[in-house]
Amino acid sequence: MRKLKLFGLNRSKNRNYYCLEKRQEFFGYFRKFLINLGFEERSSSVCEFGRPIYFDKDNYPQSDETKEDKIENYVDDHTFIWNKEYKIDIVFGKSRIF
Repeated sequence: MRKLKLFGLNRSKNRNYYCLEKRQEFFGYFRKFLINLGFEERSSSVCEFGRPIYFDKDNYPQSDETKEDKIENYVDDHTFIWNKEYKIDIVFGKSRIF
C-alpha cells in the first residue's frame, strides 16, 4: 500500500488532530492503526470499518471482509470509535480526512 500524505496535525490538552489525504488505502491503514492502539482485531469497530454490512439469516449485522466501501462515497461523514483508552472521531470531507 502506498503511504498517505499527512497535510497537518495539531495537539491540544486532550486531543490530537490529523488531516490526511483521502485515498482508498485509508481503510486498511486505519484498521491496522486501531489494532495497534489495542482495539480487538475481531471487534466490530475494526472489522466493519470501511466495509459493506449485510444481515445474516438471524438478522445480525455482518461485514464482508473481502470487500471495501468506496471511500469517495464517504463525504461529510462522521464516525466515532472508542474503547477504554481512546475516543476517536473521523470526519470524511470531500478530499481529506480529519
